[in-house]
Amino acid sequence: MAALLDRGIDVVWLTGRGRYRGRLVGPLSGNVALRSAQYARLQASDFGLSFARSIVAGKVQNQRNLMLRAQRSIKDLDLASAIGGLRRVVDDLPAVADLDALRGLEGRAAALYFGSLGRLLRNPGFRFTRRVRRPPTDPVNACLSFGYSVLLVEMESQVYRAGLDPMAGFLHAPAHGRPSLVLDLIEEFRPLIVDSLVLRLVNRRQLSPADFGDPAEEDERDPFAGEPGPVPPTDPQASQEARSPAETVETTTRDSGTTAARNGDDGTTAARTGEAMTDEGSTPSAETPPIPVYLRGTGRRVFLGALYGRLRDRLHYPPRRGSYSLRDILLEQIYHAARVIQGEDIEYHPFVPR
Repeated sequence: MAALLDRGIDVVWLTGRGRYRGRLVGPLSGNVALRSAQYARLQASDFGLSFARSIVAGKVQNQRNLMLRAQRSIKDLDLASAIGGLRRVVDDLPAVADLDALRGLEGRAAALYFGSLGRLLRNPGFRFTRRVRRPPTDPVNACLSFGYSVLLVEMESQVYRAGLDPMAGFLHAPAHGRPSLVLDLIEEFRPLIVDSLVLRLVNRRQLSPADFGDPAEEDERDPFAGEPGPVPPTDPQASQEARSPAETVETTTRDSGTTAARNGDDGTTAARTGEAMTDEGSTPSAETPPIPVYLRGTGRRVFLGALYGRLRDRLHYPPRRGSYSLRDILLEQIYHAARVIQGEDIEYHPFVPR
């Protein structure tokens, strides 16, 4: 641990199901001026809307680009319709007048995107019909949830290093225990890093249905197995504490003004008690609880190896006019956000590869 701290390497502990347990982190940045500017920006509604709009625009454009690349080999009218719908969402973004309207557009894009994502699967052993969380009920949802959790803690380490407050975000309203700014900044990278990786691993058959199940059923000698079971959702406080940072996203619903838990990856809502909800908004009945599906030990090794390999991939980064690894681009985007917050850059530009 001392060697890791000396080298500035953070360590994050997750359970086999992807729940956040804790973090070893070295000295944090002492940039008080940056954090003061960040807190001042939270009070400026125009800045928050502009910053959040750019975040959503980057996310939707990257979702659309992922589908456009797949369309080259998949001729499907419903897929073409979803791609057109995502383009209309991007076109509608400049006209939104407040954050609620913006989040509504984000939800519309998510419905189009996740509603068609299953059409990009070419492995008959896997199906995806909708985004389901807490718990994931199929292998593709298990991969998405696990990948988003790992991406979140990776981004959070970089946010700490840059000197920003990870809890003070703009698209995701600040709330106790929620890394709102981290959730903001990973949005544009979800399709680029996690979604595309899941499709690749499944379509190339690097993952098989045998790699999924309940980690608690694994051989206890497996170092990836053996973790506490999920907290039953009967105690709202206990359920809240059991969630990972990616699962504790909250916002205000558009129509009633009441508080609901927002997943942050597909725009749908779930009850505060932690009950699972589907994309259609229906809650599974008590008589038929969803059967959880998670990556098992071997599958996690394959997934994590591929994910960190993806972070080493080099892409052209226009602001620097050069080729950078995705991990370096994550950090560059964080520093770009910091400069926007301090007024050194005019507006936030998401990373959208051409």
